[in-house]
Amino acid sequence: MTLGLASRLYSASVESARHDPDDQGTPRTAPEAWSPPESSGEVEPWPEGVGVTFDDFIRQQEEAAYGEGGFRSYGPSWATKPHRYGGAEYKRLVRVLRKTRDAIAEARLDESQCAMLADECERVIEYARSLRADDPFQTVWANRFDLTGRGSALVPPLEEILVDVAGGRARADVTFGTSYVGAGNAAHGGAIALLFDEFLGLTANAGRPVVRTAYLHVNYRNVTPMRTKLSVHAHIDRIEGRKRYVVGELRHGDTLLADAESLFVELQPWHS
Repeated sequence: MTLGLASRLYSASVESARHDPDDQGTPRTAPEAWSPPESSGEVEPWPEGVGVTFDDFIRQQEEAAYGEGGFRSYGPSWATKPHRYGGAEYKRLVRVLRKTRDAIAEARLDESQCAMLADECERVIEYARSLRADDPFQTVWANRFDLTGRGSALVPPLEEILVDVAGGRARADVTFGTSYVGAGNAAHGGAIALLFDEFLGLTANAGRPVVRTAYLHVNYRNVTPMRTKLSVHAHIDRIEGRKRYVVGELRHGDTLLADAESLFVELQPWHS
C-alpha cells in the first residue's frame, strides 16, 4: 500500500467517525457529575477556586484505581500507572533535555564547536543505548503518567495545571522555549498543534476511559511569542457515545493566539 493511499484511507475513516451518526460504538455513560458548559465551540473563562492541581489529580486517580492495597479496582484509565521508572531524577532529566535543546538553539556556533557538541551528544547516545529496555512498557519516556506530557521532553512544558474532572475542563501555563522556534522568531505551528493534542487529550482523558486522537483542527489567530508565559484552556464540548469533542484556546493575556477543535474516540477494552 502506498503512503498516499494509506493517508487517504485514514482520512476517510476519521471523517466517517466524525460524521456518521450511527458510528457510536458501545454506548458509555459519562460520570454522574458531568456538567458540560452551556456554550459550544468557545472556551469559557476559568472559574476561580475550581479544579485541583495536576499532582493532586494524579494522586486522586491512583487512589481510586488501586486503593490502599495497590490493586487496580476498575478498568484502564490514562492516569493510573503506578510505576515510577527513573524515580525523581527522571523529571530533572526531562528538564535538562529541554534546556539542552534551547541552549543549542540559542547558541552562535562555529564548525569546531558543532563538532565538540556532536561528540558529547554521541557519547550520551552510546550510554543511553546500552540501557535499552527489552519491553517497551518498561521505558520511561512517555510512560510517566505522574508527569506532565507523560514525561516526554518533546511536549512543551506545562505548568500550573488545574484539572476539573466534573466540569470536563483543564487549564495550564506554557512557555515555548527557543528550540520550538519557527519562522520569524515565533513558535512553530507544529509545536502549537503538539501542545493542543497533548492538552486536549489530557482534558478528554481526565477521570474517564482512555481515548485516542481521531481529529485535530487548529486555527492560528496571531503570532505566538517565544520565551513568554502563555495560558492554554480546554473543555469537553460534548460526548456522543465513544466520541468526545474537545475545544481549546491558547492565549497571551487577552490576545487569542490559536484555538483548536478535536475529536477523541474511546478505545475498545482490548486496545487500552
